Amino acid sequence: MRYLKFVFTTLIVLLIISTSTLAQTVPTSSTSTSETTTSTDANAMTNTTTAQTSTISTAITTMTQLQEQIRLLEQRINELRMRLPLNQSTTSPAFIFTSTLHIGMSGEEVSRLQEFLAQDREVYPEALVTGFFGPLTERAVMRFQAKNGIESLGVVGPITRARLNALMQSTLTLPTSTSTVTSTTSTTYNLKF
Repeated sequence: MRYLKFVFTTLIVLLIISTSTLAQTVPTSSTSTSETTTSTDANAMTNTTTAQTSTISTAITTMTQLQEQIRLLEQRINELRMRLPLNQSTTSPAFIFTSTLHIGMSGEEVSRLQEFLAQDREVYPEALVTGFFGPLTERAVMRFQAKNGIESLGVVGPITRARLNALMQSTLTLPTSTSTVTSTTSTTYNLKF
């Protein structure tokens, strides 16, 4: 990503340099009779100006293409980030759930529950760790219960708590869906200035 932004910035600088060079090569009219320009010199200047204009046009087209590639890459990165589980090191493996947890509760156990559930985007796609057991946490608990063959009540009772503690103590992580990333064809531009 940084490389593409560097290339884009370099192209802009080159465009500015080309434009200033073009402005410097255009002759100014002189009233001196000793300075006359032949038609050959005029044709050479026209050819140079045309070549520089073509180079600038090519650079602008390339910059536009690079901007589009950057946009597509940023979009792809965001899509891939959504597929990854969150950092699993936030949940301490030594933590043990001791309370029955339900909607309306708050505190450290709720935060730990949310951290644990957030490791699986299928279970808790919102991945909010607020410390408050609200409707989103309730739905996540229900998904966790369904995924683990527990009656989906949305309350962390003795059965759900035992499963959570077993997973926490065994340092297992929740199963996440496997995703295949397919490569896309990319175009490489070789620019010569």
